[in-house]
Amino acid sequence: MLKTPLLFLIFNRPSTTAKVFAEIRKIKPKRLFIAADGPRDDVFSDKERCIEARKITENIDWKCNVTRLYRESNLGCKKAVSSAIDWFFENVEEGIILEDDIFPNQSFFKFCERMLALYRKEKRIMHIGGVNFQNWDKNVRDGYYFSKYVHIWGWASWKRAWKGYDVNMQDWPEIDSKGILDKYYDNLIEKIYWNTIFEAAYSGKIDTWDYQFVYHIWKNGGISIVPNKNLVSNIGFGKGASHTSSKNSKLSEAKLFEMNPSFKNKIIKINSEADIYTRKYIFKINLINILKHKLYYKWLV
Repeated sequence: MLKTPLLFLIFNRPSTTAKVFAEIRKIKPKRLFIAADGPRDDVFSDKERCIEARKITENIDWKCNVTRLYRESNLGCKKAVSSAIDWFFENVEEGIILEDDIFPNQSFFKFCERMLALYRKEKRIMHIGGVNFQNWDKNVRDGYYFSKYVHIWGWASWKRAWKGYDVNMQDWPEIDSKGILDKYYDNLIEKIYWNTIFEAAYSGKIDTWDYQFVYHIWKNGGISIVPNKNLVSNIGFGKGASHTSSKNSKLSEAKLFEMNPSFKNKIIKINSEADIYTRKYIFKINLINILKHKLYYKWLV
């Protein structure tokens, strides 16, 4: 049984919701929070699919304290997810967050629970991820590593770390002008890449919540924990996805690995080799992609 509170975020995808919830049922969380965005008015099939997704989460056959937050109208990804996480951390001190298209294995839950306990009082650690995009064990050899990058495909955190999160990034102009985030950038190209994204998020050009979380962590000098093996897989690529529409992506349905979570504290130091790999091959931060980003965000209304 999982003692750590779990937040499950759902919407209108009953097929992926069923797969992820089946894995949640195996771990039997003692406290389960379920948040669901409401159907869109202009999408005819949404109402039925939202109802179907919600019904799936009613199949609870273990002793569990369940709290639900069901939206009647559609808030969109940005407001629905961020407000649900706000709600979650108003009720718990720490917890695990899963979306309806992020499939975990059982090691994911155990890893998160162990890391939450180990680094509960270490304020610099603000995020625990479940995904590993590395060339598997090539760059990470000892259980987990510390990274400046924040991956939100299955993650865990503390109320203390979420505190102060602002989905509207109201202080972005000041933070940008003072160069407070510069220590996170390896070079000018990376600075332009992230600042372009942060400016788009601040301007309301993208309907998301996660870039704001990266920004929140960085402006507070935080870092993330990443397992040395991949523990979650995005099964939501393709039609119906909000931000992962290409089913042919190499990140789609990544292989999962089991791991023993009996880890201990270690010296907090960012694994630069692993982060360079992430920058080059996952975010693909280079001059060509920067130009694509700037053109894309320029034309967003």
